[in-house]
This record gives sequence, C-alpha cells and structure tokens, in this order.
Amino acid sequence: MPTIGQNQQRRDVSNANLSFTYNVKSNLVNEFRSGISFNNNPLNLPTSGKQIVSQLGLVGLVDNLPDIQGLFKVRFSGLGLTAIDVPNDWRSPGNREFNYTFQDLVSWFHARHSMKAGIIIAPHFHADKLASPDLFGTTTFTNRFTGFPYADFLLGIPSTAARAYPPIGYRRHWLNDNFFVTDDFKVNSKLTLNLGVRYEYRTNFTEANGREAIFDANTGTISPTCT
Repeated sequence: MPTIGQNQQRRDVSNANLSFTYNVKSNLVNEFRSGISFNNNPLNLPTSGKQIVSQLGLVGLVDNLPDIQGLFKVRFSGLGLTAIDVPNDWRSPGNREFNYTFQDLVSWFHARHSMKAGIIIAPHFHADKLASPDLFGTTTFTNRFTGFPYADFLLGIPSTAARAYPPIGYRRHWLNDNFFVTDDFKVNSKLTLNLGVRYEYRTNFTEANGREAIFDANTGTISPTCT
C-alpha cells in the first residue's frame, strides 16, 4: 500500500508589550502596561477525506461531508498489523487564542510604608474547530465472523463501524478583572511586614454564535451562552 504521507502542522505565536512609567512626585509613581499575545496551531492531513470516500465507494456516512483533509480508518484487533490511521485529525483554527492585558499600577512611598495598588483587566478570546476521528468512517475488524481478523477484513465485515458529523467551530470570550493593594511596612531594621489584599473576578465565557448553552437543572431551561 502507498504511504499516507506527513501531516502539516504550524505553530504561530506572537507577543507584544507596551509600558509607560510616570513619576508623579518623588514618592509617587504610576505605571501603565498593555500587552497582547496570539497563539494558533492548525493541522492539515496529506489526504482528502472526501476524495478517499468517493474512490472507495463508501456508504452509510453523513450526507454533508466537508471537503477537508481526513482519512477513512481501518483498525485490527488481535493482530500485529499497523492500523490505517493518523495520530491527529484536521484542525483549523487550532486552539487559537487572543489574550489582551491592561494594567495600571500606582506605587506610593512614605516613611516606613511602600504601598502599591493596581487594577488588571484581561479579555480573552478563544476559537477552535476540530474534526472528529470518525468523520470519514472508522472500522474495526476482529475474529468475530471468520475466526481471523484479516479474513473479516477481506470479506468487508467489520465488527464495529463509526461515523460522525462535520465539525462545528466555536468562538468563546471571557473577561478577567483583578484589583490588589499591598504594603511593605518596615517595623524596624530587622522586621518587615508584607501586607496585601487581592480581588479577582472572572466572567463566564460566552460563545459568539450561540453554539453553546447552559442547562439550568432548577428550572429545566436551556440558555445560550452568547452576547
């Protein structure tokens, strides 16, 4: 049999940061920071799943198969034969993330106090679309019918067969808010107290196209997580 070929996978990572520090007074400093990070890891297979399905004349799959990379998979149980399979399936975007951060920090120094207060706002955006391993069909052959797995394969009688529907992508976003106050209080030359309080708030994620929902067990209702 011909080789399947190599997967094509690319990892894109980008980061940028900006910082501005302003001395309001000799004992009062304000610092503003802003940053963005991007990550994406799409994956493409070397074979067209829809084309393979057509060439083999496979039936019983879903009607609306997408024209993306994939593979009809054949597996054996109880034999040392390598399965016709791939380690990963088509994915685009590949766990793509946009993360933003906005910070404003104020430092104040007075006598034995070194105080700092700040607020951090961090919106997050996440998107993914992953094909099921069974999208173009998955079959497993055992010794169920003939007593020998490969003989079952030659007869075309699998013990199990699986199919799946086309992938549906999602776009989620949520928000992280943080506020903190700290004070390094120098009691004497040998003792310093590090005091502080921090509050963090994270919103539930929402899906931009209403493709995810939350089930309320108390009311029996389903609410979409979209804006």
